[in-house]
Parts: sequence; structure tokens; C-alpha cells
Amino acid sequence: MPMLQKGRILKFLFLFLVALSGSAQDSVLVIKASQVEDGWARLGEVKDWKFKKGNNPGWAALEWDDSSWTALDSAGIESLDYDEDGNFEGWFRLRFKFEEGFSDQPFFLYSSNYAAQEIYLNGKHVHTFGNPGIGEEPYKRNDFQFVYLSLREGREYNMAIHFADRVGFIGRVFDNPKVMGQRGFLWFVTGPRVHAIQQERAEDKTLYVFIFSFLLGLTILFWLIWIQNRREQHLFLIAIFMTLLSWVPLNILIFNANFEYSFINTNWLGILPLLQVIMGGGSAAALPLVLASTLKGNIPKWVKRVSQTIIFVLAPLEIIRAALGLPHEQVIPLVAILLSCLVSFYMLFKFWKKASGARRAVIIGLGLFAFSYIILMIIMILGGTVNFKYLNGAQILIFPIFLLIYVALWLKETLLKEREKAEEVIKVTREKEKLLKDQNIQLEREVAKRTEELNNSLQNLKATQTQLIQSEKMASLGELTAGIAHEIQNPLNFVNNFSEVSNELIDEMNEEIAKGDLEEAKAIADDIKQNLEKIHHHGKRADGIVKGMLQHSRSSSGVKEPADINALADEYLRLAYHGLRAKDKGFNATLETHFDESIGKVNVVAQDIGRVILNLITNAFYVVREKKEQHPDGYEPTVAVTTRKEGNKVLIVVKDNGNGIPDAVKEKIFQPFFTTKPTGQGTGLGLSLSYDIVKAHRGELNVKTVENEGTEFTITLPA
Repeated sequence: MPMLQKGRILKFLFLFLVALSGSAQDSVLVIKASQVEDGWARLGEVKDWKFKKGNNPGWAALEWDDSSWTALDSAGIESLDYDEDGNFEGWFRLRFKFEEGFSDQPFFLYSSNYAAQEIYLNGKHVHTFGNPGIGEEPYKRNDFQFVYLSLREGREYNMAIHFADRVGFIGRVFDNPKVMGQRGFLWFVTGPRVHAIQQERAEDKTLYVFIFSFLLGLTILFWLIWIQNRREQHLFLIAIFMTLLSWVPLNILIFNANFEYSFINTNWLGILPLLQVIMGGGSAAALPLVLASTLKGNIPKWVKRVSQTIIFVLAPLEIIRAALGLPHEQVIPLVAILLSCLVSFYMLFKFWKKASGARRAVIIGLGLFAFSYIILMIIMILGGTVNFKYLNGAQILIFPIFLLIYVALWLKETLLKEREKAEEVIKVTREKEKLLKDQNIQLEREVAKRTEELNNSLQNLKATQTQLIQSEKMASLGELTAGIAHEIQNPLNFVNNFSEVSNELIDEMNEEIAKGDLEEAKAIADDIKQNLEKIHHHGKRADGIVKGMLQHSRSSSGVKEPADINALADEYLRLAYHGLRAKDKGFNATLETHFDESIGKVNVVAQDIGRVILNLITNAFYVVREKKEQHPDGYEPTVAVTTRKEGNKVLIVVKDNGNGIPDAVKEKIFQPFFTTKPTGQGTGLGLSLSYDIVKAHRGELNVKTVENEGTEFTITLPA
């Protein structure tokens, strides 16, 4: 197995080389039984091969003359290199045969080089490792398979190989690949050894997949624990350390477990060494921080400086060394590991006596890891036999397992502390409960007393509110009184005048009867009858006005009945205007009415809707009168009442050309007790009650206003 391990360790190894010697061109390589080591036989050194750059399928033919090809030897290897795009392609040929002693051995061909290779034996294609990019097929690297060959001892064979490799920019910078190493790249493997290798591969894969899965599970668990305890720095550092440590088995899987690499893009395969530096350096830098935060509780500045040196000095130096292709590739990582170990063991010996509880798990875990490592080194020095991969796997898991134990114990200790605090809080709470119980009794007495006072205040408030609402009704009734008196005066004058005329006509009629002029008496009687009809008409009119006033002063019945909206609006417009004229004889205004006769009767509480219309019209007259006083010349007060039907809705619009409503108070006008009138001239309930009445009719009361131009109130009712 040692030769196979050498082939694994070298990256992009054993590609093919620049020829020098012509002495080996016509020789035949003889593979002897003595060259077989642990089931492996190398198919020639580099110097045994012939090489030609480029690609020609005809070069695989057995009869092809390769005498002009370059013979390779170790001195010419360094001259082979990739082109500027990172590509290399060429053909290799070798003549060989087996000496006696191999007759009972089944042979398998194995390539330890990452490049794609087409294998031809005596001109016949026997296998392709990967795909060199034939036709439209994409390039694919060597898949590291074993290929059975039927070979006979003593017979001469001609091996031809089409060799192609692709290395991306990242691979050329960080991995410094070479086309060919110092040894050959093809091997013959005996049958029993192939079976053993395949079994070892399966065991390696199972082992390191388990280790990686276990560490990944621990990593996720630690991150979840930290998310629930974000103030705990040690939990965060443990999660970081476990994330970096999980790279160790993943790195072994990629480089040492002989997995198939075809799924990895060639351009990005070279970044793996860079990740190895970053993750390895990160885990080396994180270990001292984890120990300091868990054992000491805080991180000393000098420990932070050591970790920063590893991350920001040694790791970048290793990346620069790799990019420049400088030698001694293991020196800087070893320095970083040594520095991390020195700091870690210093803290281990300093705190191991003082450690208790959960901290002991960290010390035991690190101590067992160091002890197992020392035992392994002793076994290797003494030449003992041991299954190193299982011991190595156990070493990787020791410290993470004890970190898990530490976190579990820490959570338990934290829980116990919180429980003790909770018990102390409960004790104090019970003492306070007793004190509060006495205070609550006194408080309940005070609350009962205050509640009684509040109930009394509430009753007084309700009474006051009722009085205010009644005052608003009486205020609107007062506005009507003067108008009603004016309206009643007209029919009363007619009644008085026609009564006096009727008395005179009765005297005249008696005189005519006395004279015997019955025709004239009948004519006078007809005039008296007409006068009585007019007296009756105007009496009815006065009676209607009085009934309307009484209805306005009474509480609403709340019963909706069909009502003539146009007549209602016209009546309250005249009453409001005459009422204002009764107070101010000098006030005059233009009244405009635009009534839609198609409205018909609307099912409403007429008394309530009348109050709304009266309130809006009264407010309109108030604002135009106020503006007239401010602008006596050039201003004509105008109040317009419009009704119209829109679909299944009836609109009543009251519009004025007053000063409008300022934006600052526009949103408040429907609030109870808000008024812009001077103190004593309004209760602030008119618009609020009007808004509630319209809402109760399932309608809307909206306002549009422009300062210094006027205001328009719109009542919208269901038709």
C-alpha cells in the first residue's frame, strides 16, 4: 500500500515528460516478478516512455513509427508544462513484456494520475480513464478505476496513451500543478490486491462519512444552542471551531478516500488547497480562543494576538508561498499548529487544578487527545502495527465529544443557577404577596369609594349631556321662533282683513235684503263665502305652522314614513331665513333652490331629517352673514339648496359662499361640543347630532370646503 499512498499524496501527479535520451527508444521494458511490491508493479519509470505533444488518433496504431518521438528521463521532466490556458495534451508510448513467473496472476491496470487518459494496447482501445474531451463530450478527469487486462508472460506489448489535462486559473495559482512527477503513472495490480483496495476504499468512505456527518451534526447543534444564548461568547467560539474542524474529515474524503472527482469542476479543484489553508489555519487560531473562553471565562489580549497572528500573518504567508510556488510547503502550517498547541497546553496546565464542573470536560478532552497522539507517535517510532485510520478517526472525535459534554454540563449548571434564582424570587414574591394582600384590602376600600364617586359623576355627566342636547334642540327652536312668527303673521293678517271685509259685506247684504234686491244680496253672499274660504285657507296655514313648531319641539318617534324632501327643504329654508331676518332687519341674502321633482317621497323620519336640514341652512346663513359684516361692499350672500337623485340615492346639498372652513379644524367639525362660534352662541352639538341622525338613516354627511370661497354640505340618503 505505500506506493498507492504516495500516488494519493501528490496532486496532479505523474504526467508526462520532456524527452532526452534516444538510447531507450527501441528498448523493451521487462517487468520482473521481483518488482512486484504488495501486489503492485509500476509500468515503467518516466525515462522508459516516449512522448509527442498534440493529438493524432493514428498514433495509437501498433505499426506507428515513434522513432522520432522524445524519450523521457528525469532530467527533462521540468520542461513539460501547461500552455497559457492551463491545457496539456499529448501521446505516450511504451514497449513492455513480463518475464516468467506471472502466469497465474490476473492483472489490472490502474492510473494514479488525475488527467484523462485513453489506453490502447497493441493498437486496440482497452479503456478510457475519465474523458479527454472527445467529440462533443465534456472533459472529465480520471475516475480511478481498475481495468482488467488479459496479458501473457513473454509476449511483447505496445502501450499507447492519449493524455489530456485541464487546469483552471485557480488551480494554477494555488496548487502549482505539474504535468509529470519523477515516477511513472501506470501500475499493474494483482487480483487479490485489487479486492483488498476496493474493500479499504469502502471502509475509508464509510468511516470518514460517519466522522464528517457526526461533526456536522455537532456543528449544527452548537449553532442552535448559541442562537438561543447569543450573549455566551464561549458557545459562539465553540460553534466556529466545530465549523472549521468539520473540514478535516471532508478534506480526507476529497484527497485520500479515492472518491470519484468527475463531479468537481476542473477550474475550481485547485481551490481546495486554499480552503485547506484557510480552514486549517482558522481551526488552529480558534482552539486557544475556545480554551480561554471556557476555562478562564474571558480571552486575554495575548491569546487574541496569537490567534490574530495565525489568521492574518501565517495563513496569508502560506497562500503567498503556494501562489509563488516556493518550496517548504509544510513549514508555515507546522508553525501555526505548533503555536496553537503551545498556547493551548499552557492554558491546560495553568487551569487544570482550578477547573470544576463543566470546565473539567474541556481539560479531559484536550488531555485525552494529546495522550492518544503521543501513543500513536510512539507506536510509529517503535514500528508497531495498528489501524491508523481508525485511531486517527477516534482522535478527531475525542475533543468534539468532550465539547458536547461541556456544553451539556454548562447548560445543566446554568439551569440549576436559574432554578436557585427562581426559588429566591418565589420566596421574596410570597413575602410581598402577604404585604400586598393587606394593601389590596385597603385598596379595594378606596376603589369602592372612588367607584361610588365616579358613578355619581357619571350620572351627573349623563344629565348634563341630556341638558346640552335639549339646549341644542331649544337653540334650533329659538332660531325657528322668529321665522315662524313671521310666517304666522301673514295668514293672521289675511284672516283679520277678510273678517272685517266680511262684516261690512254682511251689513250691505242686510240692506239689500231690506230693499228687496235679492240678486244683489246673493252676489254679496257669494263674496262673503269666498272671503270665508280664504279665511279657512289661511287659518289652516297658520295651524300647519304651529303644528310644525310643536312637532320640532317634541322628541322624535323614530318611525320612518314617506316624506316630501323638496317640501321639507323649502319650508326649512324659508323658516331659517325669516328667523334670521327677525333678529337682523338689515340682513338680506339670495336664496336659490334647485329641486329635482323626480325624487318623489323618501322613507325617513321627517322630524329628524328636518332638524338636519335646518341646522345646515342655519349655519350657512350664519357664515354668509358673518362674511357680509367683514366685507360690506361687493359681496352678495347666497345660500343654495339643491336636491337630486343619483341611482338609488337621494342627495340634499346645502351650499353657501361664506368664508369656508379652515383646514386646521375641518376634521373636528363633526366632533361633539366642537364649535367655531363665540361662547354663548352655540353648543357644538348641531353637526354632531346631524351626523348621527344621517348615519342612523344609513346615509352619509360629507363636506367640501375652500377657504374664502364657501362650503358645501351633502346629505346622502337611500332612495
